Amino acid sequence: MNRKGLYLSIPSPCDQDWDEMVATHNGRYCNSCRKRVIDFTQCTDEQIVEMVKGRKGALCGRFHAGQLGRNLLPVAPQQRLVPAVLLTHP
Repeated sequence: MNRKGLYLSIPSPCDQDWDEMVATHNGRYCNSCRKRVIDFTQCTDEQIVEMVKGRKGALCGRFHAGQLGRNLLPVAPQQRLVPAVLLTHP
């Protein structure tokens, strides 16, 4: 199964202090950039891919180093195993 991932890199990160930004739902507001910055630091790969997927336009986010410079893959759908039932004839 081919799972499409998402590669994240930040070539020019914002130099504003996260703690000085105004808190908003799911992130902060950067007065320098005049944009909402989403906090992805506690998100799983799958959550990040879902939030970015289908989004149009630029997106500002806060990530930890382990989330950058690699392919973020959504979780593969698990195959549901159905227990086998042994049928006996009377």
